[in-house]
Amino acid sequence: MPRIWRETSTVPLPHRTRAGLTFAALLALFLVLTSMPGRAVFVLAQDFRPPATCDEVFAATIRGGSVLADESRRGGIGCTAGPARRGDRVLVDRVVDGDTIVLATGERVRYIGIDAPEVGRNAEPLGKESTEANRRLVEHRYVHLVRGVTDRDRFGRLLRYVMVGGILVEAELVREGLAVAREYQAGQPYAACVAALEEEARLEGRGLWSSP
Repeated sequence: MPRIWRETSTVPLPHRTRAGLTFAALLALFLVLTSMPGRAVFVLAQDFRPPATCDEVFAATIRGGSVLADESRRGGIGCTAGPARRGDRVLVDRVVDGDTIVLATGERVRYIGIDAPEVGRNAEPLGKESTEANRRLVEHRYVHLVRGVTDRDRFGRLLRYVMVGGILVEAELVREGLAVAREYQAGQPYAACVAALEEEARLEGRGLWSSP
């Protein structure tokens, strides 16, 4: 019996069978990880490609024709943007305000290149509206994080551009007048694009730029 077991156990599996087992094992691991609440929130970026030009940034807004895709939920101007980096796909746990979110891992993310009105004790005009708009876009959804020129700010928060369902959140908030463009670090990929959208919002009198 031992001899028969050794002989039969050393017969190599056909290539397709081994490939099938490998795929099945990887699929099983993925399902286990994604079923872990609050832990497995980083998944493959797949075919994600961030905007490469300002025209693509402008298009990555609701006014530009982008739609907030349901699958992200769990349960113009001829200037050129600099290169942006391929982003991780992560789950947003909650929105703090118009320019800050908390991931399901507990990590805080500060949006790059914008400043939204304050909420809470030092509340500013349209702070609540900016926060609610951000919440509708990203809370409890999977988003892509795109790194700029700096990884973290002095408070330890991740600095990232955020995309959800084809929408660049920073561009969307600025275009609607619910945040202003702020280039805190020189050379950020979309600084010129977001500044152009702020000028559009100002000329159109949207949000923060509306008449009293």
